[in-house]
Amino acid sequence: MSLYANAVASAKEKEILDESFFTELENSKDFSCALKLLSTTNYDFINRTVENALNFEERKLFNFILSEGDNIIKDLLKTTLDYDNALYALRGILSGNVPNFMPDEMQGNEKFLDILAKIKEGKKLNKNLTLDKDIGEVLTKTHQQLNFLYQKKLSVIKTMTQKSKLKNFVELLIDLENLSILYNSNFDKDLLDMIETVGTISKRDLVGIVREKKKKIKNTRFNTILKVMKNNDSYRFNLFIKEKEKIIFDFLTGDNSVESPNIFLKYVFKKLFEIKRLRLILLQKKYLF
Repeated sequence: MSLYANAVASAKEKEILDESFFTELENSKDFSCALKLLSTTNYDFINRTVENALNFEERKLFNFILSEGDNIIKDLLKTTLDYDNALYALRGILSGNVPNFMPDEMQGNEKFLDILAKIKEGKKLNKNLTLDKDIGEVLTKTHQQLNFLYQKKLSVIKTMTQKSKLKNFVELLIDLENLSILYNSNFDKDLLDMIETVGTISKRDLVGIVREKKKKIKNTRFNTILKVMKNNDSYRFNLFIKEKEKIIFDFLTGDNSVESPNIFLKYVFKKLFEIKRLRLILLQKKYLF
């Protein structure tokens, strides 16, 4: 990663909303009070709806990555967007609610409508040949198509980064995704057969987590999150999310050399988590209170 990109990312990290702001936001009386508080930030909630304002910030972040990131990070983002758009299209088709556009479309290598046509009509994709092949294979399946395509996504990003400085970080993200699959499925044994791509947590350890109720594995980085996954605390979901974020940032702060991609990635993930957290709080304020 270039020194310039890391310097820009470090400067932008100072704009991230701190914990005291979120405490004040969560304690705000109602939705209108929350919006008033947010008017003091860089988010434009005056001229846009909440969802549009948050989507706009996501697009700004992705544009920042595409303009300042190095080639491997740019390629990784575009490929990830391609697979995410394919998953969105496939999910809509399977549910009978076929989309004809991508809301606030963020395009990777392929246009969303081309991906949709590939799934519906078997048309060829022009740029992402790996996705073209994977969708073709997905369409031969009679069940669990979404899970199959999701695992293909994890596999391709792992392959892309095996010879780069992102290798260890991407494997960490894959570990966390696989743990999330087990957590969200309430440790469904059948899902183990669908997990094909692993990071540092082996398939054997994943089987142990489900079948033997393991709370510890060789990679001690995950021991706390395993305990959270197994307890019955009413705040388990929030604890699980916080522990995932802690694991990511503990990793990213482990190497702060001036050319490390971790400096750039730390800002990117802080911003992503900030947007996600704002979206959750504002939706709760708008519809639950």
